[in-house]
Amino acid sequence: MVVEPDEVTEPADAYGLNDYLGIIDHESCYWEYGILTCYNEELKSHDTETPLYYHIVRTDDGTDWDCVEADRMVHFKRNTSRKAKRGVSDYFAMLEDIEGEGKLNASLRKGMEILANIPFIKEFPTGSSMSSPSGADIQSISLPSIGGGSRTVQQVKYHPGTVPSIRGGKYQAGPLAQMRNDAVMDCLKYLLKRMGTFWTIPNFMMSGDTDTALYSAVLAIGSPFVNQREKDQTFYGAGFVEIIEKALRIAYETGQISHLAPSFARLMSLVEIDYEAPQVTMTDETAQAQRDQIDIQSGIKTIQTAREQRGIDHDKEEERMAIQRKNQPVQIESAVESMRDPYKTASQLLESGEWGEWE
Repeated sequence: MVVEPDEVTEPADAYGLNDYLGIIDHESCYWEYGILTCYNEELKSHDTETPLYYHIVRTDDGTDWDCVEADRMVHFKRNTSRKAKRGVSDYFAMLEDIEGEGKLNASLRKGMEILANIPFIKEFPTGSSMSSPSGADIQSISLPSIGGGSRTVQQVKYHPGTVPSIRGGKYQAGPLAQMRNDAVMDCLKYLLKRMGTFWTIPNFMMSGDTDTALYSAVLAIGSPFVNQREKDQTFYGAGFVEIIEKALRIAYETGQISHLAPSFARLMSLVEIDYEAPQVTMTDETAQAQRDQIDIQSGIKTIQTAREQRGIDHDKEEERMAIQRKNQPVQIESAVESMRDPYKTASQLLESGEWGEWE
């Protein structure tokens, strides 16, 4: 069962829950962030690194809740020290930039939509009467005044083809034709680049601009991204292994698989838990092959591991290579014999007719 971070909250009645759990010293135990930790006499401090229970609330009214022992939970905690009770989301540091980019993008989209609806501006001479903008909806709304009371203002909604009217006696080009400043777009690109730098994600992946992303440059700038994602795979892979191990422990303690071994330690000695993470696609195949060769020669990993990381079936490949090795000595012997007596080989080919007839 997956427990979301927002489901782990402090209990409404901490003392009552402590009594239910058999905790007598209420003052030395703390339920901050929904995780129970206690004072450690040996450390002479609050031991936040050793959680005891997790308080889980699944509904807003708090009627569906549970208290789970830490031995039956696997806590994926990121971006904080071991002493912190809760981790921090990968988006937390960039949250303001993400919200700001979203607001700026929405405002830019709306503003450009309004400007694009205005093909040109019609100016009237000073002193002449002006008509309402053609193609626009105008309504009067009442807004509160600073000194009290209210004031009436006109709100205009510009539809495609709207022609605003101003004084001056001539026509002006529309707003889009007058724009020469790319400051807004530069700001958007900066925010995306800043977020990508924090997560070691290449800029073209954040902005979607692949026109200037050369293949060699993509491989070069993709290396930090690949390394970071491989670290993530190692972290989460270890957590998944721990989940399976705890699930086996629960199954053993409840008698579901207790007949397989006299003890759980003996059972785990007979079982090997492993995980296979998919390969990050943005990799230099040549550099990856060289790295695999070095790792195999130095004993860091086996040929089977390298094949599994590349998505190759190890058993099928071994069968094919066995057939190849079986036929290879005959081919090598024939090639060596041909090199020793080329004239004899040529005569045999002529006699067999494989080279055709000479005229």
